Amino acid sequence: MNPKNDHLYMLVVEDDPEVQKSLKKTMQRADAQDDLFFVRNGKEAIEFLEKALSKPNIRQPLPYCIILKLNMPLLNGKETLQILKNHPQLNGIQVIILSVTKPKFDVMACYRLGAYAYLQNPSDLGNLVHVVKTLRETVFHG
Repeated sequence: MNPKNDHLYMLVVEDDPEVQKSLKKTMQRADAQDDLFFVRNGKEAIEFLEKALSKPNIRQPLPYCIILKLNMPLLNGKETLQILKNHPQLNGIQVIILSVTKPKFDVMACYRLGAYAYLQNPSDLGNLVHVVKTLRETVFHG
């Protein structure tokens, strides 16, 4: 799926197909109007976003939100978050961290790096809808 130029979407960085399905179902049940675009790791996410930035004439929009798994191969969630928040054109995208655990040091590190929210997967998936709706209100209605 390629994001449409006229539609809002979220980039989901998640390598587990079962979690991807669960995220889709959760957002559909909540009647979320956003498309979800999936990549499998932080490296793919950065490449996707840089590609979007490199096409000024056929520019696909950037996501307004990234749902980022914390523990994954190639480039983990904290490393990816740090790259995003240090990038002058990507640092405004809000990032929601998903992790199967919630150790205090990970939570604090992610917030220090600029995460919008840190949710425990799957127990906080119900809260994900609320977080996304609040984020949309903040970003688009100010």
